[in-house]
Amino acid sequence: MIAPITISLVFGGTDMYMATGIGSLVTIRAPGEKVFDNARELKYGDTKTKIQDTCRLNEVYTFGSYATVLEFLRQPGVSAVKVKNSTVDGRPMVKVQFREVTGRSDSPKAWTSFFVFSPTEGWAIREYARTTGSGDAEITYRGKLTYSGTREGVPIVEQIQHVEDHGRKHQVVLRDTIVVSQFKPGEPPNEYVTAFDF
Repeated sequence: MIAPITISLVFGGTDMYMATGIGSLVTIRAPGEKVFDNARELKYGDTKTKIQDTCRLNEVYTFGSYATVLEFLRQPGVSAVKVKNSTVDGRPMVKVQFREVTGRSDSPKAWTSFFVFSPTEGWAIREYARTTGSGDAEITYRGKLTYSGTREGVPIVEQIQHVEDHGRKHQVVLRDTIVVSQFKPGEPPNEYVTAFDF
């Protein structure tokens, strides 16, 4: 299910995507403004896909294009998987560290990345870091998730923080903070709304 969400901004502006049966659009809001400054009409299918790809609230156990984290870890290029107990904010956590080989076959690059899972919150991902590529093509993805409890064993996402940096100097090119303001279980509605900052 995709739930309506709002965003908590530290700096920058906001893009808001909305997909409905009667019209789909993206609105742009300048930093500090209460209302949007501009809007552009979009196709329903493209907008719905953008929203689902940006905020995958109904897929808390997925990573990238893989159905589960376990499926991701079973790739041929992933090795040296280590599992250890840890704590975050006083809660017991399980950190899964792994090595991933990326880059060209004549000059492969090995990266060490990790996931942090919360056993008390349905084994949902609480934190992750993953680097791919090498040199100027290097990309590092980092994220933290918080939850507002579980419902029937499924964790309810409360906030998603995501940072993406590129190149040898690790220049931040994307920083998202998504705050879920309301979650209603059941069949997805005909309207989809999401937001992210830039």
